[in-house]
Order: sequence, then structure tokens, then C-alpha cells
Amino acid sequence: MLTRGASDSYDAQRLSATRIQLAATIALLGNAHTALAEARQALPWLKATMAWPRWGDEWIPVAVCCGQHAVAMQLLGHFEGQTGPFDSTEGGRRLQRSSEAACGARQVAAWMAAGRSLDTESALRLCEQLAGSSTVASRNAG
Repeated sequence: MLTRGASDSYDAQRLSATRIQLAATIALLGNAHTALAEARQALPWLKATMAWPRWGDEWIPVAVCCGQHAVAMQLLGHFEGQTGPFDSTEGGRRLQRSSEAACGARQVAAWMAAGRSLDTESALRLCEQLAGSSTVASRNAG
């Protein structure tokens, strides 16, 4: 899909969804620069469509991998505020524990609380700031 590219708007949506999923997977493998590059390419699509509620949470592992725990936990709080507890799978909680280990449970709780009050536009701005960041810490997301 990525090699073929997007030939029409439907393919552009599938391509962007594939990119953001790929970004999250690469982040979980610990390659911050490549994960962020893929996520950057999906951001315009997330902003221009109604895809944010379904795919925006894929930015959380990217942010953790980049060492941007404040962004990651605010996004986690945002999604929990929108839909209830984030991703009942172990993967979502692993990202939270990784941030707690790096920054402390109290700080993570504060970031998540702040994130619960974010609207979609504010959450997207966090992703834009991360996308514009030129420095990322290459570390395993947990």
C-alpha cells in the first residue's frame, strides 16, 4: 500500500490509516525518527477528516518513543475523556507505565487530567507540535 501510493481519495484514506498504524508499530519497536516521519505524513489526513477519534490514539506510542511523555499522557487523557478508559488491552497500560517510570506517577496523572479537558483541536495541536519537533529521544516505548 505504501509503495503504490494513493491514486484516489479512498486510497489516500487507506494510505494514511496504514501510515499512522505503521508509525505506532515502529514506535513500539523503538525507532523514534522513523515512527515520527510516518506519523507526520498521516497528520494532514487526521486533521482533514473525521478519522481522529478512530486513529488519533496511534500518536500515543509515537510520543512515548520520542520521549515526549507529556504529549503522550495528555493524549491518553484526551482519549479516555472522550471514550472512557483507553484501550483495555495491556498495550495501552504499558505506555502509561513507561511514562510513569520515566516521569513519576503523579506527573503522569497530572498530564492525563489535563488531557481529559482537551478538545479535538487542542489534541491535534499537541500532535502538530510533536510533528514539528526536530529532537526526539530514541528509546524503547516499553
